[in-house]
Amino acid sequence: MQPDRPGLHPGKENDLTAELRLKGAPASRGYAIGPAFLFKRDIISIDDRKIEPSETEEQKDKFKKSIEQSNKELIKISTITNQKLGEEFSAIFDAQVMMLFDPEVTRLIHREIDQNLLTAEAATEKAYNLQIDLLRAAATDPYLAQRMADLEDVKFRILRNLQRGKLLSHVEDSSVIVSDNLTPADMILFSRQNIVGIALDFGGLTSHVALIARSLNIPLVIGLHKISASVKNGDEIILDGIDGNVIARPTQPVLEKYLKKKEKFRKFIAIFETGISEPAVTLDGKKINVLANIEFRDEINDMQTCGAEGIGLYRTEHLFLSRGYFPSEDHQFKYYSSLFSQAKDWPVTIRAFDVGGDKVLESSFHEMNPFLGWRGIRIMLDRPDIFKNQIRAILRASVGRQVKLMFPMVHNLTQVHQIKDLMEEVYLELDRKEIPYQKVPVGVMIEVPSAVIMSEEIAREVEFFSLGTNDLTQYTLAVDRGNDIISSLYRELEPAVLRLINRTVLSGHQAGIPVSLCGELGSNILATPLLIGMGMDDISVVIRRVPEVKYLVKNLRMEDCIRLKDEILALGTVGEVEARLKSWLTEHLPQFAGYI
Repeated sequence: MQPDRPGLHPGKENDLTAELRLKGAPASRGYAIGPAFLFKRDIISIDDRKIEPSETEEQKDKFKKSIEQSNKELIKISTITNQKLGEEFSAIFDAQVMMLFDPEVTRLIHREIDQNLLTAEAATEKAYNLQIDLLRAAATDPYLAQRMADLEDVKFRILRNLQRGKLLSHVEDSSVIVSDNLTPADMILFSRQNIVGIALDFGGLTSHVALIARSLNIPLVIGLHKISASVKNGDEIILDGIDGNVIARPTQPVLEKYLKKKEKFRKFIAIFETGISEPAVTLDGKKINVLANIEFRDEINDMQTCGAEGIGLYRTEHLFLSRGYFPSEDHQFKYYSSLFSQAKDWPVTIRAFDVGGDKVLESSFHEMNPFLGWRGIRIMLDRPDIFKNQIRAILRASVGRQVKLMFPMVHNLTQVHQIKDLMEEVYLELDRKEIPYQKVPVGVMIEVPSAVIMSEEIAREVEFFSLGTNDLTQYTLAVDRGNDIISSLYRELEPAVLRLINRTVLSGHQAGIPVSLCGELGSNILATPLLIGMGMDDISVVIRRVPEVKYLVKNLRMEDCIRLKDEILALGTVGEVEARLKSWLTEHLPQFAGYI
């Protein structure tokens, strides 16, 4: 693949000498300054001629060799990923290998070659496009969108190898990658070439690319739309992974300003990391547990370094997503046993499978709106075999450990009763078979407005609440958080969302149960004093944000935060909320003026 310059849109961005400012969404924090490396995939020109019947074996052999070469590449990328990030990330590419050898797709390609006399390229494109089209209508589901992206990547890899294209050209050190989008494989290969940041036209906050960027500490801004059509190779690029701003060809004063911001950011990171092993206690004595959201088991190795006091959210979906089917109870038992052993004495809150859309089971069906469809606890309750397999495995692995279990997407009291009934059945089954296990605290995620409205009643039936603010925001505002077109409307600090969060905390505490928050809002330091003031017991954040949240907790007073909370909840617009939180934070911690 060679760097290239796509066609330009008419308008101001056609001026490739003037300073250009674009606004996107920050997907991985930090600042990057460096020359642009414009990256674009090679254009695949499909040979769509009709072949002679005598050529079919030659075309099938050509396809076979392309599969073999693609397999070698994916195994190499998987090995590099395992070394850099661990086995959970390398599973992304293991899943692509499975797609590569899908027997149904291979049969379809052979049939197109034999019966319709298509070339290997045309047959491959047709077969994979059929699979991709089946997923496209439901691609608003982030997991399903990622699977579709994986299929696109596999298709392109096979086609490129059919035409013997290059994998990736050399990238100059300290470059900022500019592209329409990247694949996970692109990310891993670029990470070996000392890039400093990435600016993309498209992309998702929960995509594999974003997860990898955050794990590698590479600043990433997505949703810029015009960046790849508005810069040329070598243009100076400023990438602001805090606010989502990207500036191409900056003036000298702007460049100097951001060089200072970048240095100040580096110093802040160093400040946050001092005393990270100390507990998070406010200046007036309120203890708040700052925990880590964990996606992959190998991230646990970073917890002590970052000062996390436990795992506030451990996602289990990847056990399914990396395979395409739900693992057996024994496989899960071994996995959870290893996980809890690795976590040692830290408390672990594990979330039951939260998958959805028509990707889940053989019996699934197409859904027009997977976000409002068969997902989360709805699947678990409809398929008690899946529910019980996972719960038995968790309970068996929990013996002697600090484990809590929570269920996603609960929207009414009836579902809570059904969960408790199934839990009782699991206890009886384990007792009857005399299998050792440990009962664990059971809670629910509050991420649907109806659950907030019923939170007083639900709180009396469970042992803790965990606020999933990503979905709560999405459902409250009716804004698809994965939709680039309306991404500016997705605002977690909207007054309506904040009032629902506060109501949930009040309901939980009235019933005597702890309330935690594990959504992206917890990683927004503007919200930290507000969450303290609401009385949040635990704040669980992405692992690399733990130090700064702990620093804030240790440098604020609970009584000040309570007064702030009362003031904020009386405001009517998100603009007013954000402005007041910024001014309040800089009043109480003046050093944050150059950070937020």
